[in-house]
Amino acid sequence: MGCNFHICQAKFRKLKKIGMGPLYRKNQETRSICRKLLSLNLMPAEKIPSLFYVIMSNATGLLRRFCLYIEKTWINHSVWPPSAWSMFMQLRRNNNNAEGCHNHLKKLVGTSSPNFFKFLFLIHSDSEKIDLKAKLLSQKQGLMRLSRNTQEMQSKLSKYWEDFKTR
Repeated sequence: MGCNFHICQAKFRKLKKIGMGPLYRKNQETRSICRKLLSLNLMPAEKIPSLFYVIMSNATGLLRRFCLYIEKTWINHSVWPPSAWSMFMQLRRNNNNAEGCHNHLKKLVGTSSPNFFKFLFLIHSDSEKIDLKAKLLSQKQGLMRLSRNTQEMQSKLSKYWEDFKTR
């Protein structure tokens, strides 16, 4: 699965590259449509194309150009279809855990080019803690703590998802 932050960043970078930045900042309707396009990944994969084409049907000018980019890069891409980047009902929508693991590993090793055997020893030592981590997770004690803002946003998003599922 992709990372929500990086997917939105890629789309927003393209939005600015084609010259829509000022329009996005100044025009509320354009900003609203762009936000819908940026958040398509929060919908069920099978609904994304139809929702996208409803949004695209009224697009003109630069907004149409942005939609064509999304269609080519995100909707009709053979390697990266909506099923690969839909985050519908997903609690984790970013790659922070993977980056945290990588940073832990870098800190553990302490150098950018460690001795191979030292590296193996450190990895083996760290792997011995997996049983403890699994036990903590099963008891819901080792889960990452969320900020109040993140908890509130997740609660709202979960409610929207449940409402969407019952339609």
